[in-house]
Amino acid sequence: LISLISMAAGLPLFLVLRKKRLFTSDLVEKREKMPPTLFLKIFVVAMGAQWIFSAVSMVFEYVLGQFGLSAMTLYASSMNALMNPIGLLYAMLLGPIMEEIIFRGAIMKHLERFGANYAIVMSSLFFGLYHIYLYQAAFAFLVGAILAYTAHRYSIRWSMLLHILINSSALGTEFLFGAETAIYVMFAICIVSVFLLVRNRSILREQIARGKPAMPNAFRYAFSGVSVIVVFAAFIVANITMIAVSTQ
Repeated sequence: LISLISMAAGLPLFLVLRKKRLFTSDLVEKREKMPPTLFLKIFVVAMGAQWIFSAVSMVFEYVLGQFGLSAMTLYASSMNALMNPIGLLYAMLLGPIMEEIIFRGAIMKHLERFGANYAIVMSSLFFGLYHIYLYQAAFAFLVGAILAYTAHRYSIRWSMLLHILINSSALGTEFLFGAETAIYVMFAICIVSVFLLVRNRSILREQIARGKPAMPNAFRYAFSGVSVIVVFAAFIVANITMIAVSTQ
């Protein structure tokens, strides 16, 4: 509920940023045609990314455990908060739609003038930071890049549908079969997704080549900016504080 209110409150800022373009071009623009088979491949890759996220988080959790800390408590509590009618409605429908409008609509479109790859990476980075909790932020960045690529190459409508399916499938699997079974299912999907990535690596190479930043050293300027440094610092301090408090 708080997330819905915050996004609704922030939406007018993006209307100011993009003006009428948000509704006349950002959300309705059609780009390349999306073949159904390609959409299925992108969906499988995005779902496979969840297992990679789980594996990395387990390693990081082990490291934190050596210091008597844990970030999994925060992640588990945030996931449990979704297991109710309002939470599921937000995660499976309202959240994906509003997040796509803000991150792949207003933000990514506004950054595309600096180059496609720059817009994809930076909008995904902001998308990750928006999820606040460390593990969720890392996963959101990874999936956000897939959603951003989909919106950039094809249409934000496809990224909206993809976002809804990703959230619904992830929560549905865990809700129906439990967290442990869900990990095994995601592992199987991850193997398929790695195969698809290797087999279709030319698509990734093409995007990297065609989407180079329009401004030299764009990423260096972005990450050396005061505002970005402050946001990252706030994110790190907030997570360290939350992890310390949750494991007391």
